Amino acid sequence: MTPKSTRLDRVREWLRQLPHLIGQTIPSSGVLLCTHKQICTINEVNQMNRRQAKSIANKSDTNPNSVNLDDAQIGLNDPDQFIRNQVTYAFNNVAAQYPRKVEEYLDVLAPRLNDTSEETRNIATHVFSEVARADPKSVVQYLDRLKQRFYDTDEFTRHYAAHVFNEVVDLEPLQVKPHLDTVARCLNDPNKYTRHYTTYVFAQVVKVEREPVTDYLDKVVQRLDDTNAKTRNFATFIIHELVESNPKEVSKHLDAVEPRLRDASKFTRHYAVYTFYKVSEEFPSRVARYTDSLRPLKSDELANTQQFVSGILEATGNTGKDTQSTQTEYPRSNTSIEASSDTDPAINDSFSGTNIYNPDGDNP
Repeated sequence: MTPKSTRLDRVREWLRQLPHLIGQTIPSSGVLLCTHKQICTINEVNQMNRRQAKSIANKSDTNPNSVNLDDAQIGLNDPDQFIRNQVTYAFNNVAAQYPRKVEEYLDVLAPRLNDTSEETRNIATHVFSEVARADPKSVVQYLDRLKQRFYDTDEFTRHYAAHVFNEVVDLEPLQVKPHLDTVARCLNDPNKYTRHYTTYVFAQVVKVEREPVTDYLDKVVQRLDDTNAKTRNFATFIIHELVESNPKEVSKHLDAVEPRLRDASKFTRHYAVYTFYKVSEEFPSRVARYTDSLRPLKSDELANTQQFVSGILEATGNTGKDTQSTQTEYPRSNTSIEASSDTDPAINDSFSGTNIYNPDGDNP
């Protein structure tokens, strides 16, 4: 027969490993009198907490406005991964319909961005994405935490982080600028929508300051042939901005810019033509071999594009019958870019909700 003291020691050790269930640790010198009924009661408390978390998650699915966030937030820091996951999921459902209700809980939600659970990180990042959509300024102070999700192994978590930066950069481009090195990691992301958002971030920053973006020229160039039309537009816009301050460096990438002369977007064609125009001002010989691709754009639908093509042909000595005065002055290129807005089908598709982990999948 096992000595009574040994049995008590085992029970005491078991309880010491679960301090969160009873609110305190058991001192090694203490005397524990614990019946089978009491141990079962402790188990029931544990299960009740999980049932409560599951109930909150279920309620958020059907009626998110009815979730008491003050009560729910307690579960965000629970040692039990299942509880954290369920409660974070509930906050996500509330944020999807009532993002401003979640704003005041961002401090307690922020640690979940670095949760040990991949699912919880994914859902927490999406919560910040939904809040950023409604109020970008409210998430600015969390950019240091959010940028770590650009390194996440899950592509949708990276995608949601990129969307946050995409929203913030419209209002606070200088707040995003210190994080460009991290954002650049996702310029070549496998997810086309993540590439879309990150390229847009660089397009907005370059409008404010060109120099910080110059270091990423080689990566931006790779987006010139992206499968997403707006991503190509953003990349071409960035190149047409950088050529203003560094035409020599940009001239090394004219082969990559040339296909954009035939892009379906009139604005993308315009930015490409302007890039060739600025290079031709200082290095006409580098542009001369592209005149066959440029000449058809003399009849482009944008008048500015037509003028820049004429200027290029003039600078390279390929005007033929279209010779114009060398004193012709050409306007600065239009600096507006096609907005990365919610009207873009690409953005709407990416937020269909199917990319958020369902916490039901790993229920114990």
